[in-house]
Amino acid sequence: ELIDKPATGILSLLAEECFFPNGTDASFAQKIKLAHARHPCFAEVKLDRTAFTLSHFPGKVTYQSTGFLEKNKDPLSQDLVVLMQFSDDDFVKTLFEEKQSTAMAGSVRRFKSAKFVGLIDGFRTSLNQLVKTLEGTKTHFIRCVKPNMDKKPDNFVFDVMQRQLYTSGVVQAVQATRKGFPDILPFAELLSRFEQVVPKAAIGKAGAEGVRALLKGAEVPETDYRVGKTKVFLGVGVLDRLEQRRVGDIASKGL
Repeated sequence: ELIDKPATGILSLLAEECFFPNGTDASFAQKIKLAHARHPCFAEVKLDRTAFTLSHFPGKVTYQSTGFLEKNKDPLSQDLVVLMQFSDDDFVKTLFEEKQSTAMAGSVRRFKSAKFVGLIDGFRTSLNQLVKTLEGTKTHFIRCVKPNMDKKPDNFVFDVMQRQLYTSGVVQAVQATRKGFPDILPFAELLSRFEQVVPKAAIGKAGAEGVRALLKGAEVPETDYRVGKTKVFLGVGVLDRLEQRRVGDIASKGL
């Protein structure tokens, strides 16, 4: 809403200001302040006309709009893009394949369009594709560690790896997770996956009531889980125990 909303989002206002011949960094910042003055995540910098502050998840960040328009008006030349698409080097051609398909999809007229296309347009497209991918997947984070200081294969030095795990906070994060409720599942997912491992009297219910009945039937102590509004928080080992009972139930029926 604040950054990518059509017409009034910060990115949209930047593209709009670049389209006007008399647009400036100061006028861009002023438009942002007028559009989002009452937004809880936006704040003005009173002593600087070209600055504004946004409240991100980690904290507040003050942005200086000086140079925004100039940077956005400096996209890669379309002639150069087309030239690279016909490069004899296969690797170079792969770097421009996506841009080629986007351009060709709009026919030749796209090259003659009067609409300004800046760097921010490509960024927004990439960002939207990334968000769409993340929303359609179950995200997991992988922490990479260096196995040794000599960059040699098949050489795992325990002290080197242990130091990285501690200094990067991985060990502390695992310890904190194990003290809480590391596994979080939507009600529907828990019920559909594990309702077969509990007595029949505990199934047939939905929502929070069904989750409580299922966990009670599976003999899970109340101290080992918490039921939220749409999801259930399972303590350490609870999901593994349920999964073991499920696999055992399937195996017994198969035999």
